[in-house]
Amino acid sequence: MDPYNKLRGSMGFPVDFEVGQAINKYNEAKLKAIYQGCNNYVVKLVCSGGGTTKGFFNGFFYSDSNLILSSGHISGFGGADKYEALFFHGTALAKRCELKLLHLGSFVGQATSSAGIPFNVYNPDVAVLECPDVPPHPPRPFAEVVSPGASVCVVGFKGVDEPQLSISDGIVSYSGMDTMHITAHVDDRYSGSPVLSTQGYVVGMVKAGLGTTIKQVEVVSAQTIHSFLVSKGLPGFKG
Repeated sequence: MDPYNKLRGSMGFPVDFEVGQAINKYNEAKLKAIYQGCNNYVVKLVCSGGGTTKGFFNGFFYSDSNLILSSGHISGFGGADKYEALFFHGTALAKRCELKLLHLGSFVGQATSSAGIPFNVYNPDVAVLECPDVPPHPPRPFAEVVSPGASVCVVGFKGVDEPQLSISDGIVSYSGMDTMHITAHVDDRYSGSPVLSTQGYVVGMVKAGLGTTIKQVEVVSAQTIHSFLVSKGLPGFKG
């Protein structure tokens, strides 16, 4: 496949059937590779308080350290004061461990979800949690800056009782200084999930989408997360 036709196909312009088929297979192969890699470092987070489960989030290791990134509003969600990571091998629960909440963005105020659950609002909406273990196959600590129109994907656990990762692809529809918007089928259950480029590099993290499945998703940009990590004396992204 020559570079010209590959570029035309990725931009949505017509190409001949054989080239179009090759491009589709190429994109599918990339998404499968990203999905399989995320099985090693994207985890389901459970927050609880008083012995009662308050909510589920997503989180992900971003380097070869034992630090996990997630949404800041996991802190105190519904009165939660305990946070655990669930590791799955396929659909089977492989391990469960308690996390230590290390850092949060600046506290802004409180809000209430559409389900009536109170939560804290932080700026940026980022939490850093410490896990007792380091992932056996850590991710590459790379991030990438993308522009509107770029292809991206979100990988995370989409449901309370869902033991298997899901992947949803889309495009960047808006890119600002601190946040960006993507067009993808993602809802509030994906909060804390990594948003990845077609190279598998982090471009941001899902904030929250209240309600049912939505297509315009607000994302904390990788630049914002990197600046926050560095301000806390932690290793940031590379790239």
